[in-house]
Amino acid sequence: MYKNDISYIGEERKIRVPNAFFKVILAGLDEGKPRAIGFIYKNTSGNNPLDHYVNSVNQVERITGLDFFSQLPDDVENEIESNYNLNQWR
Repeated sequence: MYKNDISYIGEERKIRVPNAFFKVILAGLDEGKPRAIGFIYKNTSGNNPLDHYVNSVNQVERITGLDFFSQLPDDVENEIESNYNLNQWR
C-alpha cells in the first residue's frame, strides 16, 4: 500500500518502499460457516499485539480499492466482510 509520501531504498536501483501491507483471510466455506478477517500492517518497527492490526475486510477494501470475495453471494459477502471477531481465529 502506497501513500503520497514516497520513500525508496537502494542506490543503483531505486525501489519504492510501501507504507503498509495488508492481508485478508476467508475460512469456513467448506463447513458452511464462512468468516473473514482483514489486517493492515504499517511498515514501521514495532511488536504490537495482533489486535492492533485487525480490521474488517470492508475497511481493507476501502483503503486498497480492491473487492475481495466478489464471487460469493452478495448476502454472504456483505455479512463476512463487515464483521470480524479476532477470537474466532485464535
